[in-house]
Amino acid sequence: MSSIFCNQPKDFGFPIEFLIEEAAPKKHINSTLSTHKPHLDLLEYENSYEARLNLAGYKKEELDISIHSHKITVKATHPTEENQDNKFSYLINECRSSPTVSRTWKIPEHVTEDNVHASYTDGLLTLRYSRHAPESEPKRININ
Repeated sequence: MSSIFCNQPKDFGFPIEFLIEEAAPKKHINSTLSTHKPHLDLLEYENSYEARLNLAGYKKEELDISIHSHKITVKATHPTEENQDNKFSYLINECRSSPTVSRTWKIPEHVTEDNVHASYTDGLLTLRYSRHAPESEPKRININ
């Protein structure tokens, strides 16, 4: 049995995974923005729903909430940062979250933007909306 390494991997100065082609660091060249889904908790109460999205790291001004075709879409986008100093050749590890996150889910047909109440505190976006259509008085129809 022969060994490829003469020394312990720690003596190389980089993780051993870099020797495996799939795990090798990719050259960082104007990568496209990726979109991830934030965690969504949907709570059902007797008369309403409450949706909670974890958007830690985003400011209130970076959030966009829209309703279209009986779906709510929440999108959060960080402003793009241009890397001014290109002193590095490879991006080894990026700890920042994705610059754009988005989540869409279905809502009852009667819900409009006027029925949704949103609050944003400490990175938690909370949306509340009615579960049932508002009840209306029965209409009397006159016979002519």
